Amino acid sequence: MAHDAAGVSEHHLKIMFTYVFQFGLQQWCPDILGGSPMSLYNSTYESIALESFQHVTTNFGYSFKGVNLTHLENVPLLSKLY
Repeated sequence: MAHDAAGVSEHHLKIMFTYVFQFGLQQWCPDILGGSPMSLYNSTYESIALESFQHVTTNFGYSFKGVNLTHLENVPLLSKLY
Protein backbone atom coordinates (compact mmCIF):
# COMPACT_ATOMS: atom_id res chain seq x y z
CA MET A 1 0.00 0.00 0.00
CA ALA A 2 2.82 2.40 0.85
CA HIS A 3 4.44 1.66 -2.52
CA ASP A 4 1.20 2.63 -4.31
CA ALA A 5 0.84 5.79 -2.23
CA ALA A 6 4.35 6.79 -3.27
CA GLY A 7 3.16 6.80 -6.89
CA VAL A 8 0.59 9.53 -6.18
CA SER A 9 2.03 13.01 -6.61
CA GLU A 10 2.23 15.40 -3.68
CA HIS A 11 -0.22 17.68 -5.48
CA HIS A 12 -2.83 14.90 -5.69
CA LEU A 13 -2.28 13.90 -2.07
CA LYS A 14 -2.93 17.51 -1.06
CA ILE A 15 -6.20 17.41 -3.02
CA MET A 16 -7.26 14.27 -1.13
CA PHE A 17 -6.51 15.75 2.26
CA THR A 18 -8.21 18.99 1.28
CA TYR A 19 -11.41 16.94 0.95
CA VAL A 20 -10.87 15.64 4.50
CA PHE A 21 -10.49 19.17 5.87
CA GLN A 22 -13.44 20.50 3.84
CA PHE A 23 -15.64 17.98 5.64
CA GLY A 24 -14.42 19.48 8.93
CA LEU A 25 -12.25 16.52 9.92
CA GLN A 26 -8.75 16.87 11.34
CA GLN A 27 -7.46 13.51 10.11
CA TRP A 28 -8.32 10.41 8.09
CA CYS A 29 -9.67 8.02 10.73
CA PRO A 30 -12.67 5.87 9.71
CA ASP A 31 -13.96 3.53 12.43
CA ILE A 32 -13.04 0.22 10.78
CA LEU A 33 -12.85 -1.87 13.93
CA GLY A 34 -15.97 -1.16 15.92
CA GLY A 35 -18.42 1.01 14.08
CA SER A 36 -21.10 0.08 11.62
CA PRO A 37 -20.05 0.60 7.99
CA MET A 38 -23.37 2.39 7.52
CA SER A 39 -22.96 4.82 10.43
CA LEU A 40 -23.07 8.52 9.59
CA TYR A 41 -19.44 8.77 10.70
CA ASN A 42 -18.22 6.02 8.36
CA SER A 43 -20.52 7.17 5.55
CA THR A 44 -18.80 10.54 5.71
CA TYR A 45 -15.44 8.88 5.15
CA GLU A 46 -16.84 6.86 2.27
CA SER A 47 -18.11 10.06 0.63
CA ILE A 48 -14.72 11.70 1.05
CA ALA A 49 -12.93 8.66 -0.37
CA LEU A 50 -15.19 8.37 -3.41
CA GLU A 51 -15.23 12.08 -4.23
CA SER A 52 -11.49 12.48 -3.85
CA PHE A 53 -10.84 9.28 -5.84
CA GLN A 54 -13.02 10.54 -8.69
CA HIS A 55 -11.38 13.98 -8.63
CA VAL A 56 -7.81 12.71 -8.54
CA THR A 57 -8.50 10.00 -11.12
CA THR A 58 -9.97 12.45 -13.64
CA ASN A 59 -6.83 14.55 -13.14
CA PHE A 60 -4.63 11.52 -13.91
CA GLY A 61 -3.40 11.08 -10.35
CA TYR A 62 -3.63 7.30 -10.63
CA SER A 63 -2.45 6.96 -14.24
CA PHE A 64 0.50 4.87 -13.02
CA LYS A 65 -2.06 2.23 -11.93
CA GLY A 66 -3.84 2.14 -15.29
CA VAL A 67 -7.24 3.05 -13.82
CA ASN A 68 -10.11 2.45 -16.23
CA LEU A 69 -12.07 5.71 -16.44
CA THR A 70 -15.10 3.93 -17.93
CA HIS A 71 -16.60 3.11 -14.53
CA LEU A 72 -15.66 6.29 -12.73
CA GLU A 73 -19.27 7.55 -12.59
CA ASN A 74 -20.61 4.19 -11.41
CA VAL A 75 -21.02 5.19 -7.76
CA PRO A 76 -22.65 1.89 -6.63
CA LEU A 77 -19.64 0.00 -8.00
CA LEU A 78 -17.14 2.40 -6.44
CA SER A 79 -19.00 2.15 -3.14
CA LYS A 80 -18.75 -1.64 -3.19
CA LEU A 81 -15.04 -1.43 -3.97
CA TYR A 82 -14.53 1.02 -1.13
